[in-house]
Amino acid sequence: MKKQMLWTMVVSMGCWMGISALAAQAELPQIEARQVAVNADERDDGDDEIGNLEMVLTNDKGQERIRKVVAYRKDYGKDTKMVMFFKEPADVKDAAFLSWNYDDSSKDDDQWLYLPAAKKTRRISGSNKKDYFMGTDFTFDDMGKRSVDDYTYTMIGQETIDGVECYHIEMLPKDESIIKKTGYGRGELWVRGDIWMPIKAKFFDKKLEFIKELTVSDIQQEDNIWTAHTMKMVNDKEKHTTVFKFSDIKHNTGLSDDLFSERQLTKGAN
Repeated sequence: MKKQMLWTMVVSMGCWMGISALAAQAELPQIEARQVAVNADERDDGDDEIGNLEMVLTNDKGQERIRKVVAYRKDYGKDTKMVMFFKEPADVKDAAFLSWNYDDSSKDDDQWLYLPAAKKTRRISGSNKKDYFMGTDFTFDDMGKRSVDDYTYTMIGQETIDGVECYHIEMLPKDESIIKKTGYGRGELWVRGDIWMPIKAKFFDKKLEFIKELTVSDIQQEDNIWTAHTMKMVNDKEKHTTVFKFSDIKHNTGLSDDLFSERQLTKGAN
């Protein structure tokens, strides 16, 4: 009898706790899918940012390559400029990447890659932006900024990820030129409803076949700005994984405009 009573209490408590947990996970307000994308695009990420970045590249045999980078970003209204300088290992040391990302959907992002072995800065053309960036699972286009106006959006629903309620939306390119430029025919995005941080994304090719999945984690406040410290891209098609680990992040430091110039690529970080 005592065992039966104890079991009844456990079951009852478990049900009560489950009901309480569900009550705590209140549904997010109902809003348009496009507004979710707009809110994510316009969330506060500071006027500029500097940080160290470790890239961990893992192939299908579990072999790892590690690259160390210092990265800078600065906003110019709704446009953004970003530059990366590679520090390690020796085979990529002093390589640099510069991207000018425009909010205007009619303008293609400008991107340049400096490779010290060739002692030459190469401009990344639109046709090459589907290529993978420096052996990672991020394309050159992924390293830029997508315009909200390039896509139509549909609300799939809401989903709890790591205990946080997220909006789950579908993104479809408005025309073939977007597919041709990005290589993606469809996307899914999960956005936290409390801080408007995208924390998960799925990418599909022009045939709508699944390519890869991005997850964002270790989100903390740096300088009172919500900041992701880990980004993991799992490439199902290539059987390859890339993890970006950010550290020593600082915001609103007043970065010089000269840092985001083609000339600076050959000089390296200050």
